[in-house]
Amino acid sequence: MRPFANGDRAALESIYRDCRAEASWLPPAARAQADFLGDTEGEALFVAVGADDEPCGFVSVWEPESFIHHLYVRQDWRGKGVGGLLLDFLNGRVPKPWKLKCLRANANAMAFYGNRGWVEAGSGSGVDGPFALMERRES
Repeated sequence: MRPFANGDRAALESIYRDCRAEASWLPPAARAQADFLGDTEGEALFVAVGADDEPCGFVSVWEPESFIHHLYVRQDWRGKGVGGLLLDFLNGRVPKPWKLKCLRANANAMAFYGNRGWVEAGSGSGVDGPFALMERRES
């Protein structure tokens, strides 16, 4: 795990594009939209890397609100703890409580956050559908 470096840009763009394209829970128009630079502008980026230092996932955070905007893991790295390690890496770097919006249609993500102690603090609906506003207060 490490902070973003300019050399990571192409790999993270690919992860972002691929993950969004395969996200069957997103509306088709949203799956096709994948503007990594625009969608993470002004955010802190942290990168998970494999043994070869090749990025395998990332998390982006809007630091003024401790809001996790994106967390994506390359398909061949899913189920290996990378998402949890990315969240753990934020400890001591981003003050709590952390917040995020999780689309209710994304059952895997809802379970992922719920299993890690996140609680629903609110709800709403956006252009991509209904979401839960999740919060994490404890380590």
